[in-house]
Amino acid sequence: MKLTAFFLTIICLQASANTAGQKITISAKKASFEKVITSIEKASGCDFIYDQSSLKLALSPVSINLKDVSLEEALHRFFEQQPRLTYSKIGKVVVIKEKPFVVDPKIIKSDFLILPIKHIVVHVSDTTGAPLENASVLVEGTSSGGKTDKSGNASLDNVPNAGTLVISYIGYKTERITIDARTQFNVQLHPLPSALNDFVVVGYGVQKKATLTGSVVEVKGEDITKSPAINIASSLAGQLPGVIINSSTGEPGRDNPSIYIRGMSTTGNTSPLVIIDGVERGGLGQLNPNDIESISVLKDASAAIYGAEAANGVILVTTKKGTPGSAPRINFSYDEGISQPTRNPKMADSYTFAQVSNEINAQQGLSPAYSDSALQKYKAGNDPNYPNTDWYKFIVKNWTPQHRANLSVSGGKNGTTYFLSFGQVYQDGQYHNGSENIKQYNLRANIDVQVTKNLKVGVNLAGRVDNNHYPSTDAPYRSANELNSHIFLYQPNWQPYWPGTKELQPLRGSENILNWVNDNAGYQNQKVNTFQSTGYFNWQLPWVKGLSVEGSGSYDPNSTFVKTFVTPDFVYYKDATTGALTQGRTGVGVDQATLDDNISLGSLLYLTTKIHYERKFGLHSIKAFVGYEQTSTYSNFDEAYRSNFASTVLPQIFAGSSNPTQQSNNGSASQTARKSEFGRINYDYAGKYLAEFTMRRDGSPNFPRL
Repeated sequence: MKLTAFFLTIICLQASANTAGQKITISAKKASFEKVITSIEKASGCDFIYDQSSLKLALSPVSINLKDVSLEEALHRFFEQQPRLTYSKIGKVVVIKEKPFVVDPKIIKSDFLILPIKHIVVHVSDTTGAPLENASVLVEGTSSGGKTDKSGNASLDNVPNAGTLVISYIGYKTERITIDARTQFNVQLHPLPSALNDFVVVGYGVQKKATLTGSVVEVKGEDITKSPAINIASSLAGQLPGVIINSSTGEPGRDNPSIYIRGMSTTGNTSPLVIIDGVERGGLGQLNPNDIESISVLKDASAAIYGAEAANGVILVTTKKGTPGSAPRINFSYDEGISQPTRNPKMADSYTFAQVSNEINAQQGLSPAYSDSALQKYKAGNDPNYPNTDWYKFIVKNWTPQHRANLSVSGGKNGTTYFLSFGQVYQDGQYHNGSENIKQYNLRANIDVQVTKNLKVGVNLAGRVDNNHYPSTDAPYRSANELNSHIFLYQPNWQPYWPGTKELQPLRGSENILNWVNDNAGYQNQKVNTFQSTGYFNWQLPWVKGLSVEGSGSYDPNSTFVKTFVTPDFVYYKDATTGALTQGRTGVGVDQATLDDNISLGSLLYLTTKIHYERKFGLHSIKAFVGYEQTSTYSNFDEAYRSNFASTVLPQIFAGSSNPTQQSNNGSASQTARKSEFGRINYDYAGKYLAEFTMRRDGSPNFPRL
């Protein structure tokens, strides 16, 4: 079946562009500001974004002579001649804007006499000279103040000669003026830099916030690193409007939360589509937060370019790259933290438990479960045979240590940029006397090379190794969630060890809860190896202005090996006559060791190519691209089981029973594929009107061809 989606939106917005370049050679004498900008655009392949108000502030004519310099050097040399303008470079886009205005009290001159108390008039206007109505004018530290009228004037009485005027207006930078001998103040407010000028990652590209026609929210990498959570998905909680993060467990290594974008959109799989560096990939929660440049979430129509798979929204992750023309920058960080339960239950003591037990028996017409003598001994708490155990406090730690270490190197020179990083994570288990621990290692290398003026190539490589150890989970009640619930079934007048010894008592079901948190009943080891690789190119075709071709290929192999070794666990039984302690089997588990080994091997192959066209014709500008991509995934699963091990010393399949009835093997394989064609057209007239058309067509082997 083929799925097609079309969306057309017309809206009054600004436009943006995105190209690239490296070395600049320009010679201009008494040229106009716009002509020099156009020359830099052609030489570098960059796009410059500015409005008419910025042009009014430009100084012309301009003379400049540059030979084989970097883009950063060319921009620095050019804007040295523009005292009222500055710029910011975002990726491959240069945004020209007005320099922030700072009022210097030293330049204020007055011929008026100094008066202790006076009446003043403050005139407030914007950068064009237009008066601002309802601007706030206050004398700092006093109740004296007012609002400007339609003419932008505010009159204040009883103003002290020494002090500071604070002038503010919504959407404008607040100005602070030192009060001097003058009685007339003229203040010009400058608009705050608008977030609408920022760029966000959208489907198959970047777009200026002001031109967004759909719902897109974004969080920067530096905000994610502020969260102490080890799992990146959990770090997104509360940072992205409309994104719901729901974690059902805090168990280390198994704490991947559910992610919903504007709630549940389907009755089946409700997970959003996750795209990491342009490729559909898993492992969002296990990413190194120090590698992340930004995370964008596409909702509703903005996700449509990804087709049917985007029914639950799209999460776009962009990793960091090096900065052109910068020296190597080394960054090391180490975060040590703790995790702890948000709420701890208050457990009843042995005396209260015994009292309530007697009350229940009395209501049922039964004799008391505990005598008055026993009640007094539980209350006194000084007889080891009448213990008082808070099982929750005995088993669950007040806090669990965890740490994350990261080392990265980034920079760029001679057309090559690089970002290299190594990260390590460790989490301890949440139970006293437990054996659970989580280890994770992340590697990343993002390298870009400007081969020629028009050709850029790059490679993104990432690897992850997980090495997790858990107590055995095959026997009943051994998962962390089940263990937590069964803590409350242990009576406070029980104790884990026989008095005066370290021998485990047989408690509920002739078992002891300590066997659940350590390796006494076996263990499970999980080893995960993931590798992600992407190679790509971008070619600006020199014979057709504005036409470019880009393509990429990704190959991601992965493997998961799980070894579950279940062994007999023991407690000590007390002889009623002699009081001697004898080791014996618990009431659950196995009498002889069993072993289950399973391995999953998988791979993803992704290929894509896109043709871009971007051109301006007077007041008209057009941006368009069409693309093709195909994805193939393969997976294999093999499992081997043996029981009745003669010894627990050698947990290997060959050491198990040779009896066919005590063996089993299993296996499976799967393959999926998808082909897609997609495109987008943006039309812009005079920087005010924008029309956007989006298309996608998917083909899947799950459905027959129509």
